[in-house]
Formats: sequence, structure tokens, C-alpha cells
Amino acid sequence: MGVVIRVAVVVTTALVLLLHAFGISSAGTDPLVGKTYEDASSVIAEWGSTPVISTVFGGTLATDACKVTSWQKVKRQIDGSRRSAVLVNLFCDNGIATGAPGNSAASPQGKAAKIDMKTAEWCSRPEQAGRAKCATFCSKHDGLCTANF
Repeated sequence: MGVVIRVAVVVTTALVLLLHAFGISSAGTDPLVGKTYEDASSVIAEWGSTPVISTVFGGTLATDACKVTSWQKVKRQIDGSRRSAVLVNLFCDNGIATGAPGNSAASPQGKAAKIDMKTAEWCSRPEQAGRAKCATFCSKHDGLCTANF
């Protein structure tokens, strides 16, 4: 009986470590990853911190439209006092490479961008103009939808 419990604990621990290593355990719960820099800056300000761009990959998008890929909270000296800041790493190319730099269509990010593009195309149809879900989607994906909500 003790051996079975030990094996179960080892297997469970290994699964937890693997899930954490691949980011599955926190998928969908990160408050900044995937947001535009503009939206992430607002969240960071609500936390009472200062957003600081740490790294930028790409350069075809305006900074506010870049997506946060990862972040880290740090303390730093500002005007002689220690304040918290959030270092953000940004991806500033298109969601998918369509004649301009972007993610591969086969990557998870590229697949998500293709879905967003199809949803935006569908929501931009005149017959979808009154749908609340389309209005919400288009407001969160600035520039993808051609319909005005």
C-alpha cells in the first residue's frame, strides 16, 4: 500500500511540474499576457505600479498595439524612493504573417490569430451589426473589425 501511495505522489508531482513548465496550469489566468500594451498599462496602473518595456520583438505595430508575451514585477529607485514597476516583454508584429512579419500560421499564436481574423470578418458583416458578442469582440480587437459598433 505504501509503495502505491509513493508512486502516486511521484506521478502527480511529475505531472504538476510538466504542466507548470508548459504553462498549462495557468493558461487563461494571467492578467497581462496576451493583452495589448495599452490595456496592460491600465491594469498595471490599477496595481499602483509603473509599466516599463523590457524587450520588444518585431516592430510593425504601434507600441500600444503590441501584445504582452511575459512580464515581471520589480522594485526600482524612482526619485529617491523605491517603487514597484512591471517589466513587460512585447511582441510588435502581426498576429499572423500575411505578407508582413508575424507569427507562423502553424504556431499556437498564429492559429489564435487566424481564428480572430475569421471572427472579425464574420462580425463585420452588416447582418451581425446588432450582436452584443460581436460588439464585445470588436472592442477588444481594435482594428480587426470593419463594422462600427
